[in-house]
Amino acid sequence: MDALRIPKRSMPVQLQLQGQPPRQLALYLSDVAPAERSPDPGRVERLSDLLEAGPAFLPAQDLATGAPAFIHLERLVCAWVPALLEYDALLASPGASEHGVQVLLSQGGPVRGSVRYVLPPGAARLTDFLNAPQRFLPVHTADEQVVLVNKRYVLEVNVLPTP
Repeated sequence: MDALRIPKRSMPVQLQLQGQPPRQLALYLSDVAPAERSPDPGRVERLSDLLEAGPAFLPAQDLATGAPAFIHLERLVCAWVPALLEYDALLASPGASEHGVQVLLSQGGPVRGSVRYVLPPGAARLTDFLNAPQRFLPVHTADEQVVLVNKRYVLEVNVLPTP
């Protein structure tokens, strides 16, 4: 039976569920991202991949108690992950757009940082990015984290002045 199992790796993340304070959990990611979720064959699955295509309930482990948990994806407000684990070379390219933003949420405090994206010319406005079909908005913070914000909890996105 072990030959039929898909190898997974445990990734510690901070999650905030609706109506709850943030807490540390471990989620399980594949060693290789499924081809339909990644244009880069052979790369490891990222947390954003799992959240975008994940099932209704994600298996997890509470890092404080060691107890198993099943997280309802639609009730996930935010997930914090080190930026290095969400790295995308495309976002470092000269054609990438970047905007400083403050995201106001219906649950929890505001998230400040920047959004980075690459879209085709003529459809590369911030509003085009915000209205894309992805469920989670990646916000890169000054402390080298990416906060994956569930769009269903976003009240408003404010563009910050450039320094």
